[in-house]
Amino acid sequence: MKNGHGNFENEVTGNKILDLCCGSGEVTMALKKCEVIGVDLYTTNAYYNRTGKKPIPLSFKDTI
Repeated sequence: MKNGHGNFENEVTGNKILDLCCGSGEVTMALKKCEVIGVDLYTTNAYYNRTGKKPIPLSFKDTI
């Protein structure tokens, strides 16, 4: 483990990952070698601050 996050890069078979409900980017950071697209309803700023990547912002209206 690095920085409290598991290293899952060797266990993932694809290189494009959708991090749905990405939160502040814990999974994205654990999969640094993959192309990760984050999506979240609330935590877009926290995700950007941790990962440096802009997530796709959704609202509840978008999900209905």
